[in-house]
Amino acid sequence: MNAVCHHMHIVCRDLEPVVAFFQEGFGVPLIGPQSFGGAPGAAMDLGGGVLLYIVQRNPDPLNPDKPVGGWDHIGLQVENLEAALDHLKSLPGVRVTKEPFNAGALRCAFVAGPENILVEVVQDTSAS
Repeated sequence: MNAVCHHMHIVCRDLEPVVAFFQEGFGVPLIGPQSFGGAPGAAMDLGGGVLLYIVQRNPDPLNPDKPVGGWDHIGLQVENLEAALDHLKSLPGVRVTKEPFNAGALRCAFVAGPENILVEVVQDTSAS
């Protein structure tokens, strides 16, 4: 199975300075505002087809392990989501944390690897 980087998610407490950091510090263009489960966010273009999603999140007292500030997950694009999940589930310490779902032209699922490293596995279904 081969995968390419599709996107990365960053979580923060204050959206505007984080967006400005990437815009002004690295010249990363803003695609526009975006909502993530009702939380404010932004989509930015890292180039080469890789997107950077930034979501503003407040600490969750009911889920203290949910990150606030820093990297949340990386999204890796595969050709066949089901085959990729079958392969990943065969590896030690890997579990599916969110079953496949549709997000527009994308079919996605989340897996946690060793040390709870979170990966969103993405298949672009627009060409199908």
